[in-house]
Amino acid sequence: MAVRKLILGRWMRASRKTLWRWSNWFVFFNGVLASLIALRLLGWADPQDESDRLWMALALPAHFLSLSALALLVLWPLLLILPRPVLIRSLAILLATFAQLALLIDTEIFDQYRFHLSGFIFDLLLHAGGEIFSFSLLTWLIAVLCVIGLLVIMMGFSALCERLATRGASGVGWVLAVISIMLLPLVHGWHAWADAHYNRGITSLDRVLPLFYPATAKRFFADHGWVDLQQQRNHRPTELRVHHDRRQALDYPTQPLQCNRPEHRPNVLIIGIDAWRADTLNPRATPHIADFARGEHILRFHHHLSGGNSTKAGLFSLFYGLPSTYWDAFASSQRAPVMMRQFQREGYDMKILGSATLTSPAFDRTAFSSVQGLRTTTPGDTPWQRDARITRDFLHYLAHRPDKVNGQPQPFFGFLFYDAVHGYSVPPDFPHPFQPYWQEVQHLELGPDFNPTPFYNRYQTAALYDDRLIGQILARLKQQGLLDHTIVIFTSDHGEEFNDNHRNFWGHGSNYTDAQTHVPLVIHWPGEDSMTIDRTTSHMDIVPTLMQQVLGCHGPASAYGIGQSLFNEDHRRWWLIGSYMDYAVRTRHHILEAYPGGNYQTFNLHNRPVDDFQLDHRTALQVIRAMSRFYQ
Repeated sequence: MAVRKLILGRWMRASRKTLWRWSNWFVFFNGVLASLIALRLLGWADPQDESDRLWMALALPAHFLSLSALALLVLWPLLLILPRPVLIRSLAILLATFAQLALLIDTEIFDQYRFHLSGFIFDLLLHAGGEIFSFSLLTWLIAVLCVIGLLVIMMGFSALCERLATRGASGVGWVLAVISIMLLPLVHGWHAWADAHYNRGITSLDRVLPLFYPATAKRFFADHGWVDLQQQRNHRPTELRVHHDRRQALDYPTQPLQCNRPEHRPNVLIIGIDAWRADTLNPRATPHIADFARGEHILRFHHHLSGGNSTKAGLFSLFYGLPSTYWDAFASSQRAPVMMRQFQREGYDMKILGSATLTSPAFDRTAFSSVQGLRTTTPGDTPWQRDARITRDFLHYLAHRPDKVNGQPQPFFGFLFYDAVHGYSVPPDFPHPFQPYWQEVQHLELGPDFNPTPFYNRYQTAALYDDRLIGQILARLKQQGLLDHTIVIFTSDHGEEFNDNHRNFWGHGSNYTDAQTHVPLVIHWPGEDSMTIDRTTSHMDIVPTLMQQVLGCHGPASAYGIGQSLFNEDHRRWWLIGSYMDYAVRTRHHILEAYPGGNYQTFNLHNRPVDDFQLDHRTALQVIRAMSRFYQ
């Protein structure tokens, strides 16, 4: 009996060791195969030189070897518990076949629509019917042959891996393992360095590979004095090289702009307050803005949605009129919004002042990439100090800016972005009119039973502080007689939740209900009659409004965005809203959230799960087209 246990124990240990070697080889070969399948995706990247191509040659196997290891990770516990060779290998073959088939489908979808496969996209395609995909008998035959072919390849891999595992190839295996492991930090470190140096040749791959989330470290490099971001930005090429290859990533705008220079060029000033809820625009929390909103020539939008529940998505939608699903493509190519370009063509002086850094998120590579001399950071230790600084800087600008250039009047385009509300930040000696007041924000104390009132009162106090600063701007505009010639837009990048939906959500970036996406929109428009608009509008609508009404562009708004003019009274049926990684389709009564892993979930407008809702055929088709229209 003891001899039998000894022999069986040795056999089990040997079996585990052999299976472990087999699984490592299987991971390696699947990573290589996945890299070969994904080669077609590299045509959508834009390497600028040989070093960029070298990085991509390393990034491809590094990424897919790591994905291959993650996919088969689920089998390794089973290998330790139940080391049955037939079971382990059969499951691995089926899993790998499914994964490689999904990658094949993903490359086909990306080649046609420039977004990657997910459960959400699959469902949209399914409900869009034959207008998206029409499968012929030949297509089905090819699909079946692909499945059979992948199964045969996986069985061949299995046999080869068994031979390598049992006949001793450990030396080669260890060398390959070390190289594979070293590739990952090398690739991500190289990418972080390239990103800090505005190397769009390398960053153009970011959105091309599925599930690829490369490292960035601009702040880290800058804080250690290793990179001067301002210098790197000023020395980068200002325009992307023009390619006539059909695989150029972006088709933006989709047709040449048709703009006639207007006789009257008003100044345009956008004042944004980070994390500003719509209901915080009131006489107590923001008295100066509220009083201004009761004046003449005021357009007030009562239900305006940001294009995001995060700063990245919200400001991207504000300046591009596009959903944040396009962020990676625009950031990697450093393509400026057509609106900003057109303002510059019309001779507008650009004054962009952000309290928080403009490099993370990378607005210096997106919304403001065409602005020369952009200040990417503002001095100050706290948000309230930086807010005071951008106010002083803009007041100084108004006092000293040239009214004319070469004898011609020069209008300005200004953007002020305040951060104290987002950081619940006020000066130590600032009054606390809202009581009870949370003296120090402790996020760990937040929970489903936490009383939000003291927290919200601190938030309102920060809004009151920013309102006083903005009041100085409005007073100076009036004093200098600029209000009669300046369109002033008040809005935010996203809202801020204080457990409004009683689902223990605090802050932003976590759902798409009104608490996190409903933001103020008040526009002072000289020459327009005051009016209140109750229909739902979106950040996507601001770009076409300014393009048409200010810049004299009369071509279709669909050539450069997915919104419509705020003066267009048509009612929309759906809105695309982004976040940090995920995004959602919001309808009048439902929200469909799509997550990075590919799955999705449906909620009502109060963030309660809904199981019996699907997008109708028409909406699904419109959403797919909106997310793919501006890719080649």
